[in-house]
Amino acid sequence: MDRLEVTSAELRMLSGKWHTNAARLRVATPPPSGMSYQPSAVAVDAAHAAVEVAANSLIGRMIETATKVAAADFSYTANEADSADKMSAIGRQPARQ
Repeated sequence: MDRLEVTSAELRMLSGKWHTNAARLRVATPPPSGMSYQPSAVAVDAAHAAVEVAANSLIGRMIETATKVAAADFSYTANEADSADKMSAIGRQPARQ
């Protein structure tokens, strides 16, 4: 498997795009078409309901993924800062004799 290398800024940008796209999917359900006694109207309403369920599932997954990516970026950035502090502390320690 190839390695994927991205910067922290790219992770934040990707997370933001996923949140934005999830928000775009939140659209109002179209009004029912025709009278409820018409079979075609019932079928259209059922299709709209199925699309809404699928969209809500997708929205949830997108938000969850975006949140996890943002959390991973935060954790990675904090770990890098901690590692840099530890490395610089090594150079400041007095030499042992």
